[in-house]
Amino acid sequence: MNESWRMPLRRIGWGLVLVLLDVRIAGIDWLPDFIGYMMAASGSMRLGSEFAALRRAGRLAGLLAAVSLPGILMPYTVGLTEGISQLPISVQLYGQLLMALHAALIVLLCTGLRQAAAAAKARDIQQEAVGRRTFYAVLAFALLLFYPFQFNLEETVWWGWYAGGVVLLGIAELLALRLPFRLSRVRRSRAPKEASSSR
Repeated sequence: MNESWRMPLRRIGWGLVLVLLDVRIAGIDWLPDFIGYMMAASGSMRLGSEFAALRRAGRLAGLLAAVSLPGILMPYTVGLTEGISQLPISVQLYGQLLMALHAALIVLLCTGLRQAAAAAKARDIQQEAVGRRTFYAVLAFALLLFYPFQFNLEETVWWGWYAGGVVLLGIAELLALRLPFRLSRVRRSRAPKEASSSR
């Protein structure tokens, strides 16, 4: 693997870890998502000259950094006595827009990491990137599709199904986030070793 990839890959990984973390005190997000998205954008654009999918991911991460700014002061949870349907429709649409853009970012990153793994001859990571991209994309699409059913189903039933989907999506994202860290540890000597073992 090209040694110049190491820091950008780790920047992508740690940036998205920051996006996953939500530290709120007095209604303010003290780890705002835009910081993580800017880190992911920086790392992706650094590798974008070699991999088109990562270049597109970097642009999308930059867009998400801007779009996520209002979320710093916007609560992500509702009280136990309130239903999510009681939130203003603008807040709900904003949340779904963020989720859709974030899902597109993860899919693009997995595609770009698959390309980078192919170039590094890391076939195991290449295959995992494809599987994890598909797993994540299917779950994200299902959640986005299921969200409007809150207006038709009993709220407790809807919450149960939706919360289960969110947990699965979180697991899928954690699996995807392992890819840049694993790829950053691929050594230069790996390619010749694989070539010699195939003889």
